Amino acid sequence: MRHTFATWSLAAGMSIFTLSRRMGTSVQMIDATYGHLAQDAEDQDRDLLDAFDGQNGTGGHVVGTNQDGADAGEQPQK
Repeated sequence: MRHTFATWSLAAGMSIFTLSRRMGTSVQMIDATYGHLAQDAEDQDRDLLDAFDGQNGTGGHVVGTNQDGADAGEQPQK
């Protein structure tokens, strides 16, 4: 049942990280044992990042990473 749960979870798109927490084991063990079942993981990760990048027109901005060096309350670097 454990193997079936892991296999079906990955097939449904659950991340290896989440699956490792649900199963009470390490990401390394999940990757070594079931990683071959998550072959589209890179595509899924790329889609998640693309979706985040397009949210609310934020462009995926993280505080402290503005290209011109300016964040809220800071002056742009020249």
